[in-house]
Amino acid sequence: MRWTSDGRADCADGSSTACSPEAWPGQLVTVSLPALSAEAPCGIKVVPQSTAAITEEYQRTTQPDGKELFELSDFYEHGPQDGETDVTALAEGYITVTPLHADLTDYGQLSQLQQCHWPDTPE
Repeated sequence: MRWTSDGRADCADGSSTACSPEAWPGQLVTVSLPALSAEAPCGIKVVPQSTAAITEEYQRTTQPDGKELFELSDFYEHGPQDGETDVTALAEGYITVTPLHADLTDYGQLSQLQQCHWPDTPE
C-alpha cells in the first residue's frame, strides 16, 4: 500500500478500492508504530492481533495521606507468540495494521443460553 498525494491509499495491485477507508465504513483498525530509532520502519504489515499473555508488574506506593496506590510499572513482557502477530511484526520494525471488531458475544453460547428456562424477574 502507498499513499497518494490526496491522502488515499493504493493497494499493491494498483487498485485503490479495497484500501480506501470508504470500502469499509465503520471498521475499527489499529495502526501501531515500532519503537523510535534512527532507522525508518521496515514497511507495513497487516497482521492479526496477538492474544498471547502479557506479564506486567505493579508498584505499590504510599501517598502522603497514607493511602496505598498501585501503579503499572514500565516493565511488561509478551509471552510466546503463535505465528506472526502485531507483536512480532513490531519487534521486527514494521508498522502494523490490524482490523478489529468490538462484538465479543459468544454466539454459540448465546443460542444455548436462550434455550434455558430463566426464573421470572421480580417486579
